[in-house]
Amino acid sequence: MCCGDQLNPPFIAIPAALVVVAWFAPTASERKTAIAFILLMVVGVGAGVTARGQMSAMFLNLAAGKLESRPAIGTEPGCTKVDLDNSVAIRRQLYTDAFRLLPDAGPFGIGLDQFSARACVKGIPPHNAFLQAALEFGWPAGAALVLLVITAAGRRSFAMAPLSREHVFAIAALLYVVMLAMVHGRISRETTLFLLLGYAAELRASAGSMMRAWLLRPL
Repeated sequence: MCCGDQLNPPFIAIPAALVVVAWFAPTASERKTAIAFILLMVVGVGAGVTARGQMSAMFLNLAAGKLESRPAIGTEPGCTKVDLDNSVAIRRQLYTDAFRLLPDAGPFGIGLDQFSARACVKGIPPHNAFLQAALEFGWPAGAALVLLVITAAGRRSFAMAPLSREHVFAIAALLYVVMLAMVHGRISRETTLFLLLGYAAELRASAGSMMRAWLLRPL
């Protein structure tokens, strides 16, 4: 994690997952429950921001670069000063470093956790599991991870979602962890992501038998 993190991806990822639940929920009551939770989160976040207005304003100023705090000077070529109290500035530098190093990754990558050693802000991974996979394991590995996600939550899973709560859960949960993996991800710690990929793939593979069972259910 970045120090002084002003970004709270769960507050975005959770409502996004609940939107999936509300969209595909098999029953009206489940749909209403999901919508109620979305509204509750929106109200809760709004109340929290309002109650801590001074702190929220400080975070917004940090994100906009209007406040200065502890600068760090990178040692690698092309590095600039980075505000270590501003997670937005840190991520901006991490992505700059990632795309600077990406051509060097080639088909085999630069090695596990080597980004942290070669980036301007030392000791911090790129905070994007997919980008890290392409950097440290090579371009084919990054493409394969993206393809795994697309395949696991493919058209068949979406087609089954209105009929199966398991498919709704798998799609929503996978969306949640993928969104977190894109802003907080570290490939060596993405156990939940790979578990959900396996779970979604198993559901997708059994979709045919589930469809037959649903069609043959007693009226």
